[in-house]
Order: sequence, then structure tokens, then C-alpha cells
Amino acid sequence: MLKTETISASSVEIIKDYGDDMIGALHPKTGYVGIYMQDEDVLFPCGNLMKNPNKTPIEIADQIWGA
Repeated sequence: MLKTETISASSVEIIKDYGDDMIGALHPKTGYVGIYMQDEDVLFPCGNLMKNPNKTPIEIADQIWGA
């Protein structure tokens, strides 16, 4: 069985909804942004986290998402 790390939705700031339970989330303590699949209060990571001081968190999430 494949083990997947999950996090609680309450530990991040949801910054964008991409539909189909996919969201962009900001980790406020570190400034990192990631894309997650949301299942109620549990988030499953979908890729790497990114941080860029020259972009807003939404711009980073869109870049990861490929928008």
C-alpha cells in the first residue's frame, strides 16, 4: 500500500480553488505554496512546494497548476 503524507486544512491558508477538490494553499509560517487535493479537512499534496519572494502566493499557485 502506498503511504501518502497528509496535512490538516486548518494548518494552511487556502488561496485558490481550482475545482474538483483541488486547491492552492499557502503555508503562512514558511511562505511556501502548494497544490493539494482536499477531502473535507484533510489535504493530500500534489507536487512540490514553491516559494518566490518576487511573486504573490496566487501567482505561485497558478504557476504550479500550469495556469
